Amino acid sequence: MARFVASNAPGAEPGAALALFEQEGIGSRKGSCAAMPVGWIVEPECRDRLLERFPPRYAQTIAHHVTRHVEGSATSPLPPRIAHARVVGRADDGAGCEALVVAIDGSTTRTDGGTWHITWSLAEGRAARESNTVIAERGWEPVDGGPVKLEPAAW
Repeated sequence: MARFVASNAPGAEPGAALALFEQEGIGSRKGSCAAMPVGWIVEPECRDRLLERFPPRYAQTIAHHVTRHVEGSATSPLPPRIAHARVVGRADDGAGCEALVVAIDGSTTRTDGGTWHITWSLAEGRAARESNTVIAERGWEPVDGGPVKLEPAAW
């Protein structure tokens, strides 16, 4: 299981995804006191397949993870392995925020009432956390993206 992961889009600058997360204040590799997201990283072969199936609509490809919670630490337990995860929807506000909706063990509903998702792509000036609002306010369209393998991680 991964503890710290920084995955980038093909051709992206090394560390770009991690820099984006740090810029947004949702994670840090600097010490164990900083809050860090905990969840599941999309396994590389699934990410590649999904990127081919759903070409990102905006310039910054994220396509990295499903967040369980953002208040973890370097000593937080990792989430459980997921037996069944599937991409079941797509949300896009038409203004720079795109996400894929994920069903985990048959449900798209998180324990906090939100929706499991992968922030897929963003336009300049948009933040990954905005995917939550886009999905909540605009909903999502059903798609069959197939199964997705997720690896427990903190980043």
